[in-house]
Amino acid sequence: MIVRVLFPDRSRKLFGGFSATVSLHPKVPHWYLAFVGVEPRQQAKGVGRQLLAPVLELADHHGAVCYLETPFPGTLDFYRRLGFVLEIEARPFENAPPIWTMTRQPSPPRALTQ
Repeated sequence: MIVRVLFPDRSRKLFGGFSATVSLHPKVPHWYLAFVGVEPRQQAKGVGRQLLAPVLELADHHGAVCYLETPFPGTLDFYRRLGFVLEIEARPFENAPPIWTMTRQPSPPRALTQ
């Protein structure tokens, strides 16, 4: 509400972009992975993989498809190494760079590690 009051014009565009991303989601039930980030100085040290590993393991255990959006082309290879497949490039936000959507099918089920 605060954003809408303080920035009425920009907030309409922002929330319109968020609404447009809903149509990009897979049509099958899925887990939406949002907003994972690693401090640039800590990137390429395995931190991102460690952050996502428990979630991906749990998704595999439950047979869940995972979905994410990234505005950073430099992260595409990172997500590919985790089993994600590039789906589409979209521009849901007016006057903004594109985002890429990616999905990951679950790996065969296995016991969760403790």
